[in-house]
Amino acid sequence: MRHWLLLWVGWMVGTAVGWGLSAAAINVMPELNTMLGLALVGTFQWLPIRKHVQGSGIWVLVTYIAGFVGSLSGLLFLQFLNLIPDAPLSFGPNALLWGVDGAVIGMAQAFLFQPKPPHRFYWPLFSGLGYAAAGLISMLVRIWLDIPGLDWRSSTVFGAVAGFVSGAGLIWILMKQPDRAPHRSRF
Repeated sequence: MRHWLLLWVGWMVGTAVGWGLSAAAINVMPELNTMLGLALVGTFQWLPIRKHVQGSGIWVLVTYIAGFVGSLSGLLFLQFLNLIPDAPLSFGPNALLWGVDGAVIGMAQAFLFQPKPPHRFYWPLFSGLGYAAAGLISMLVRIWLDIPGLDWRSSTVFGAVAGFVSGAGLIWILMKQPDRAPHRSRF
């Protein structure tokens, strides 16, 4: 059980560090965009899971591409529902946007779980819930700390919450595998 707890904490910390560093990098060099952030998040998520998910060798690339597609899908979905937020801190539409983004990323990542655990297609649900909860809580942090835009503090909170929720789902999925021994990544 201790092994799974360490993986969960590693996933949560990796996701938080990835999001926090991406926001800090974007604030220092504004020409960078959130796509670099997705590469950082994917890298810091890959570190704790590389021994547990055989298909994790392309985790960073899949997270990067799916993050772009997920953000675009979320915006199109909000446009379709005519819910484009009037302000950056509109709770419902932003939570929906983040939830769609997380679910799309989760759909792409679910195909990387090897050997195929029977419950891997719950991953988009856990990822989407994690992103939606993280979006809401990080907005509250932005309001509480009076942060006008992208900031490493609210982004780190976003990553910690997303990692907490999705990490619980990750552990549940991996524990349901017939062979629960850690796997070695080729990378």
